[in-house]
Order: sequence, then structure tokens, then C-alpha cells
Amino acid sequence: NSPRETEIARRAALAVVGERGLVPMEHPSMGSEDFAFYLGKIPGCYVRFGARRHEDEYIPLHSPMFDIHEEVLKVGAAWFARVAWEAIREYGQRNT
Repeated sequence: NSPRETEIARRAALAVVGERGLVPMEHPSMGSEDFAFYLGKIPGCYVRFGARRHEDEYIPLHSPMFDIHEEVLKVGAAWFARVAWEAIREYGQRNT
């Protein structure tokens, strides 16, 4: 992750879910994602959203038993909108 874009993503998360909703990963992992190839070409930030229905529940994303908590879709949409707003502010204030 590039520092500038990570800060944009962090500010957006704080605005949408607050400090309690922002959980840095103890051991960064991209799983099997190829997103690093994009980051090799342009600056960016990889993020993950939680989608559990209950805090004590753990059902892997690719399990047939997984049932997304649909409220997280609203949070994700709000976060992406806020990222766009934060990026416009950031890039508009400084030369890129």
C-alpha cells in the first residue's frame, strides 16, 4: 500500500465507521489476490470489509453456509463514496 492512498482510505473509514470500526490487520495478508500487480503500476491501498452477521461467527467467504450481512453493503458504499471525496480533497490540495 502506498502511504498517501492508505491515509485517504483510513480517513474515509474513520469518517464512516469511526475508530472502533477500523481494525488494522495484525499480519497483513492479501490471500490469493493479485492486487499487488496493480500497486506495482499505480499507487493504491488494498482493504477488506467484514461481513459477519455475528461477532462470534466464522464462516469462510467461499463456504456454502456463508450468508452476507447485507448492512455491510451500505457501509461499503458509504466508504467508497467517502474515499472519492477524500481523494478529491487530497489531490486538489497538492500537486500529484
